[in-house]
Amino acid sequence: MEYEVKYKLNGTVGVYYINFSNNNLQMRDIKYSIKVELAKYLKCNIEMDKLEILSINKIS
Repeated sequence: MEYEVKYKLNGTVGVYYINFSNNNLQMRDIKYSIKVELAKYLKCNIEMDKLEILSINKIS
């Protein structure tokens, strides 16, 4: 499954795309995994920076 994630980091809005091969994940697991991967991609700290997920849309 591919997801389009709209996020806000310290006031700046952006879009991130991520794939998951496991279709049996629960939404809370998907949200957490997206946040962790997004933080790695943006090189930010989840606890220190203001990283907010605005929307998650399934693409395929």
